[in-house]
Parts: sequence; structure tokens; C-alpha cells
Amino acid sequence: MQVDRATIGFVEDSDDDFALLSRVFSEAWNLHRWSTGESAAQAFTGPAPHAAGVEVLLVDHDLPGMDGVAVIEHVRACMGANSPLVCMVSGTGRPGISESALAAGADAFFAKPNSVSGLRELAAAVAALAAAR
Repeated sequence: MQVDRATIGFVEDSDDDFALLSRVFSEAWNLHRWSTGESAAQAFTGPAPHAAGVEVLLVDHDLPGMDGVAVIEHVRACMGANSPLVCMVSGTGRPGISESALAAGADAFFAKPNSVSGLRELAAAVAALAAAR
């Protein structure tokens, strides 16, 4: 019997990072990826946005062109109350990134894990946030 799974979207420019994230998240979620901030923003734009079925959006901070904070602001502005759960996941350790992500409307900020066990912890934390929504 096929079980419907929720869809999680990733805004991630690194093929290597996406491969690691998808390795763990694909166990419980359908995956969709945008490799630029602009392509993600476009998917969440319009009266019937292409990305309307995405229930959780994980956004990297350092993206070419439109950065992750701008993506979050755009998604919140376009989707309003229909926005997915939005989390920033970043390997950047610069001060102030988590604060700027939360100020832009992110529901949570997570440091990008560098191990499979860390990825599993991230997946569990995201699933718990999604379930609590």
C-alpha cells in the first residue's frame, strides 16, 4: 500500500550538500530542490504557485544571487498564511545569520550538520516542527 508522504523543498546550491540531505530526508519525505534563490522565489510566486504543495522549505543561507534571507522574505510575502514551515539550514558560522533568518520569517534556524547522525537529528527536528504546526 502506497502511503502519501509530505513534500519538503530544499533551496540548496551545493550538489554535495543536497546529496547528503536527500540521503536522509528521502526516507520519509518527497523531495523537491531549487538550486538558486531566484528559482525558488519564482516557484512561490503567483495566484497558484508551483510550490504550493511544499509543506516544509529548508533554505541555505549562502546562495548565488538571491540569498536565503531574501528567499524567506519572498516566500512569506507571497504565501502569507499559506506559507510552508520555513527553516534556514546553513553551514555558515558568521554571527547574526540565525537572527536575520528569524527576523525574515524563518520558523527555525539549524546549523548544517556534517555527519549522517547529525542529518538524522536535523530530520527529526524538522519532522517534529512540522507535526506541531
